[in-house]
Amino acid sequence: MPGQRIKIGLLIDNFILPAWIYEMLKRVNESEYATISLIIKNELSNTGESKGFNNLAYSLYRKLESKIVKTRPDAFLRKNITDIIGNAAVLEVESFSKEGLDHFEEKDIALIASHQPDVILKLGTGKFGGGILNVAKYGLWAYQIGDYTLAKGVPAGVWEAIEGKCSTGISLKILKENGETDILCNSYSSTNVAINKNINLACWKAVSFVPRQLKKLYENADIFFLNVKNNNLTASIQNNKELYKTPGNSKFIAYLFKRYYKFAKRKLWKLFHEEQWILLYSFHGKNEFPFSNFNYKELMPPKDKFWADPCDFTTADGRHFIFFEEFVYKTGKAHLSVVELDESGKISQPKIILEKPYHLSYPFVFNVGEDIFMVPESIANKTIELYKCKSFPYEWEFRMNLMENIEAVDTTIHFQDGKYWMFVNIKENKGASAWDELFLFSADTLQTANWQPHPQNPVISDVRAARPAGRLFTHNGKLYRPSQDCSCTYGYATNINEVLVLNEKEYSEKRVDALYPKWNKKVTAVHTLSHSDGLSVIDARYKRRM
Repeated sequence: MPGQRIKIGLLIDNFILPAWIYEMLKRVNESEYATISLIIKNELSNTGESKGFNNLAYSLYRKLESKIVKTRPDAFLRKNITDIIGNAAVLEVESFSKEGLDHFEEKDIALIASHQPDVILKLGTGKFGGGILNVAKYGLWAYQIGDYTLAKGVPAGVWEAIEGKCSTGISLKILKENGETDILCNSYSSTNVAINKNINLACWKAVSFVPRQLKKLYENADIFFLNVKNNNLTASIQNNKELYKTPGNSKFIAYLFKRYYKFAKRKLWKLFHEEQWILLYSFHGKNEFPFSNFNYKELMPPKDKFWADPCDFTTADGRHFIFFEEFVYKTGKAHLSVVELDESGKISQPKIILEKPYHLSYPFVFNVGEDIFMVPESIANKTIELYKCKSFPYEWEFRMNLMENIEAVDTTIHFQDGKYWMFVNIKENKGASAWDELFLFSADTLQTANWQPHPQNPVISDVRAARPAGRLFTHNGKLYRPSQDCSCTYGYATNINEVLVLNEKEYSEKRVDALYPKWNKKVTAVHTLSHSDGLSVIDARYKRRM
């Protein structure tokens, strides 16, 4: 289709829409691949959310939370889209209810069809059936906050917090008959106990969903829908699941009591205890899988610091070094340090190798031939920086910024098939999280700013599996990528994913193993693995008395 912009129709109840929808539409209309050509304003719609005395506790809480818990930027700040839609045609139509669904009269469907929309975005309320589902060439698209595999109702994104779910889903789907949907993209965020924050995080991330999918559709419609068909995300509503409604008073008050009891208990515990990231290591056989025989020994930092994000490096003469983030509580900022470790467990005194005015972490150290490089996390400077070692392991010189003006975390470089592959989590939208989406880039040479984005980007959009957790490694001829599960808490667990396909057109992986913080009651999280032949190093968040 390249050469002719995709014509977008908007199905709305009102011209005043949430800020995240406004930002999404602004990007679409300013793009080279789509334009908003039609507005379908539905005059008869309702929120579907129950109100009244039975939901009074929930209603009062949401109002109070909106005043106390500030979300910046606020995804639901109301904004007028009339400055975006320009000369788009406006049709005012009235829907009617039939068998529990909203429908439009045939004459209205014919009028909408006369404008030949390629895609209609449902941005208002209502659950639609009938002709509106098929009037656009590529269907009626809609967002769904919540896990698409469940028949959840309203309010979206609330029950995940009430039920203590670790993750909150959000998806973009094509609506079809009989409650079926084709899922265009699906993502999971970490559930925040503050309901407003929980929904806010998911929605700011979802700003990118429609522009990404429209761009892919514009570039090649045939491949786009083939991928939709083959990605196995086609879903139908599971009608045997309970349809969630606005929480009743007894249910919501019980939730609040449980939540604030945990909050008070946690505050009391912190009067006498603290949590500190530490390092653990294991020397093992060269052919041993990282978690096959768990026998890690602790490396404890001083009480005024924590150690995290380890990256091991073994020299040609067999000496072992661990590079890591050293966070100083007093300054509230981290630098990068290194220790030497021998097989008896003896370590040298930590020595700072890199310190900047901004926070540094995740020192990814690797070699290219005889040269040794490091890419630290420098999200606080909005860069991805490359350093070269002048005198191992203590002296490093800045070479270049691989990327600039980017909010990126845990950059991990891998060399394969004559190319350098960059795995990195990126926060595309202000107000979203950097934990959720993994992006992949490639280049023919390391020292370049010309990294080519993978066509599937983001290759993973799931807080449970996206964020890098250490170097890729091979075992029995297979390639593995460690990743973080940040759903229940930051850095909750470490996954090991087998990389099934890695090339310039495709990427796929599957989880084959995971380490959860359950081997010791003092451990609450484990989020980095540095594995090489003969040595594995991890980090863990430990409870300890003050």
